[in-house]
Amino acid sequence: MTDSDAVESTNPLDRQRELMNPLSHETRHQIIQVMLGHPAHLPSTAEFDYFLPDTTPTDIGAQLDRLREAEILDEYTSETEHDTDVPHAFYGPTEYGIEVLGEFNYLRGVPIARAVIQQTKTTETIDQYMAAPRPSLPADVRDALRLKDNEENR
Repeated sequence: MTDSDAVESTNPLDRQRELMNPLSHETRHQIIQVMLGHPAHLPSTAEFDYFLPDTTPTDIGAQLDRLREAEILDEYTSETEHDTDVPHAFYGPTEYGIEVLGEFNYLRGVPIARAVIQQTKTTETIDQYMAAPRPSLPADVRDALRLKDNEENR
């Protein structure tokens, strides 16, 4: 048992703070909202840049890296033949990320995040990017997000 295991087992508030830290930054929070609202839950960096116009691409990249380090999101690469007109790298939740997002009730916001993305006026280029072929998310992640998407249609 490590020192951090001892802290986790004796103080659940420390564990919660540790889990919440990657989500508490404003840009990371917005990135999560875009990812949850994206029809495939796998936006590209160009889509993040479009839906987060007040954030620089450099900051988006740095915060995506931070979410990847925290194992909340991962980069998923399309296995289809790479068309230079559409992205081939996308960011979506990991199985661990779904657990954390569920624990902090982010998943309850999927229908609202989806509505925001659907109601946002997009350019022809972003429409093309959003229609790009994407890889599959892990089955557990897909299932967790599918349940939230289905709740929207009730």
